[in-house]
Amino acid sequence: MLRDDSYRRGIIVFLIVLISLAHYRTREDLLYLHVIYREMYFLPVVLAGFWFGLRGGLLASLAVTCAYLPFVFLSADRFTGHEFGNLLEIMLYFAVGLLVGRMRDQEIRRQEQQRQMASLAAMGKGISCIAHDMKTPLTAIGGFARQLRRRIPDDDSDAAKKLELIIGQADRLELMIMDMLAFARPLRLDRRRGDLNDLIRQTVEVAAGPASAAGIRIELELDERLPSILFDRNRLQQALLNLIGNGVEASAAGSRVVVRSALHAGEDRVVVEVLDRGRGVDEQEMDRICTPFMTTKKDGTGLGLAIVSKIVQAHGGSLRYRRREERGMLFAVALPWRGAGEAAPVAAPAAGTGPEEERDG
Repeated sequence: MLRDDSYRRGIIVFLIVLISLAHYRTREDLLYLHVIYREMYFLPVVLAGFWFGLRGGLLASLAVTCAYLPFVFLSADRFTGHEFGNLLEIMLYFAVGLLVGRMRDQEIRRQEQQRQMASLAAMGKGISCIAHDMKTPLTAIGGFARQLRRRIPDDDSDAAKKLELIIGQADRLELMIMDMLAFARPLRLDRRRGDLNDLIRQTVEVAAGPASAAGIRIELELDERLPSILFDRNRLQQALLNLIGNGVEASAAGSRVVVRSALHAGEDRVVVEVLDRGRGVDEQEMDRICTPFMTTKKDGTGLGLAIVSKIVQAHGGSLRYRRREERGMLFAVALPWRGAGEAAPVAAPAAGTGPEEERDG
């Protein structure tokens, strides 16, 4: 690939040099030849945009301008319509380089998205088959282990301890399989209009027990001006529980996890943010944390955030995340709220703004 790129750069440079030499070595009175050479400059510009995208197209346009502009001024003793046409042509070089390069970049992004979608579809199909085949025997293992545990007297501590270990690991594997199936299966949303703040309060109540046991305090900062929106209550609660649970797991005992809501009326979005004070995610891992099977946890499946992103996207929203300046992470779920013809309420101040870079998941 690097060799091909070097070869292509060589072709572009060769064409610019060759056309420029033709300009400078041709008599000034042979205007028709200079017009032909001038138009030939579009060839390296188009090739650069097609091969190297926007940056390549603009760099080739700049190189052509540097090569051609001295000839425009040196060959003219006065400014005429021909010289004006030459300057206009230079502007067209940049316009063509910009257009071709941008179209090429968009095509590359589209192809990459198609490759990712095909890869995820194949991965999801494989995961679904494996998880489905594992589910039945694993359920049997867990069920028989529980039956044996009930028959083992408590004074037989060694056998009871081993059976409890089997049951615990079987439960853990069942949760992993549920995550796999949730990721692999297409989402069917049952969206109804409701109060998002009410859902957040209920979700925090569910998460409060495990958080309290870990010594973590969950605090609410809710914007009561939120409008009612359409959402699938169970799916969205699953996503928020995942984000809050991640925040609790990442935080040290005695710290807090903040859950807050805000209205971004200018963007037609309501935003739910989960902030923790954990160690955060390493910079080199930031772009991959929503990738399936990528996890920083010792016993994680790497599907939690991928499922959250899938649920949020199914609602027409976006999942964004960034490192906090002081410590920890911020995850923001942005959901559309306004239908056609609905007026925007008074917007709350944008929550969680700062100089850190937000990333999409």
